Amino acid sequence: MKNRQISIEQILNSAYDGIASVDKDGKVILFNDAAKRIFHVTGNPLGKHISEISPIARMPEVMKDAVAEINHITKIDRNTTVMTSRMPILDEYGQVIGAVAIFREIPQLEELSEKLKGSIAVAYDLTELLSLNRELDNAKRVIRGLKGKYSFEDILGRNKYLKEAIEKAKRAAKTSAPILLIGDSGTGKELFAHAIHNESSRASKPFVRVNCAAISESILESELFGYEEGAFTGAKKTGKKGYFEQADHGTVFLDEIGKISLSLQAKLLRVLQEKEIIRVGASSPISIDVRIVAAANNDLEAEIAKGNFREDLYYRLNMVPIHLPSLKERIDDIGILSDHMISLYNEEYGRKVTGITAEALSLLKQKEWRGNIRELSNYIGRTMIDMDPAKTQIETGDLPDSDLKEKIIPLPEHTSETVIPLSQVIRDAEKTYIEKILKQNKGNKTKTAKQLKISIRSLYNKLQN
Repeated sequence: MKNRQISIEQILNSAYDGIASVDKDGKVILFNDAAKRIFHVTGNPLGKHISEISPIARMPEVMKDAVAEINHITKIDRNTTVMTSRMPILDEYGQVIGAVAIFREIPQLEELSEKLKGSIAVAYDLTELLSLNRELDNAKRVIRGLKGKYSFEDILGRNKYLKEAIEKAKRAAKTSAPILLIGDSGTGKELFAHAIHNESSRASKPFVRVNCAAISESILESELFGYEEGAFTGAKKTGKKGYFEQADHGTVFLDEIGKISLSLQAKLLRVLQEKEIIRVGASSPISIDVRIVAAANNDLEAEIAKGNFREDLYYRLNMVPIHLPSLKERIDDIGILSDHMISLYNEEYGRKVTGITAEALSLLKQKEWRGNIRELSNYIGRTMIDMDPAKTQIETGDLPDSDLKEKIIPLPEHTSETVIPLSQVIRDAEKTYIEKILKQNKGNKTKTAKQLKISIRSLYNKLQN
């Protein structure tokens, strides 16, 4: 048995990838030599909690959710980027008893380039050169951000509307049909676009994201379709490939597509119909094979009625419409999302918050969340920054001043024997609310009275009663 144990240890330590495993308490039971090299561990990590060794491990989260996380890309430091897969370990009864993670370093672009040059100079092994070329191309896509980062496993929630959207997106991903993601800002449209790409047969090819609203109209066309030498003042002598050429055989995600001009919409329609683009300043078309995923947070049918969006383009893009539910339609997912955000901010801010109390969670569920998941994430982050670093749970008192607390006004205590007059209850609640607004305004009574739409004299009277 001893010899067999040594043999297994030698095999694990000979692996190129970092391998780590923890028990159900998150304590390290395996950490091979490659993992030590990647995370710069010098001592013996066995028996320590994984969070002490690797802040990006996320193995306790994987055990908690019992859901694998595959091919997550994380930058450890300036020189080290890893692709990580984490899986829960289950016993014969399906209970989680631990987790294992595999860390693969993504080689630096410069290192691969030098390696490729050296191989060309001293080696004639075609197989090796082709392998190095593929590795270099993949690294370029990762470093340039031309690779889908998320999968459907990264989309958290059990809400029925969300599940319906995920199932529809998974089915559509297996085709090459255009997909239109429709939802309010902050509902996760980009996350869906990444996941669709990674679920498709194009997963190994480029994924290019374009925020149509963030690029000025004057340069958006050249960014999308590229340009020829001398096409305009300042153009590169060699010309430039546009996003569609960069994404050939892959996916282009056009975010906020409702913001592009009518003239550009006509050229985008050509891409969908003819599968070709024409660079700015060129006359000959270039054939491309690109899958388009578009997203809109405005009502495109209303824009068609106004004459701002082409009806023919809409029907081309709307081949597979997928509606993403807003957070107010997913109130039942706020707990899951909050726990996930707490875990992420623990890593970022070095906190050890384990969760949120039922009372505080109840308050979160009362908010409208006009900014959806993005707003919830911002709110949790601000809460954790401002709260006492020694605390391990978010309580109602830790929540930032907002309209959440306005919904709960403490009432005076009373017993069944002593009933307080309603006028006093209203007066006390009113005074509590006024004091809150006054505190927000740092004691400025004039500003407070103006906001409350009462006279300054009335404000004084209500505070004195």
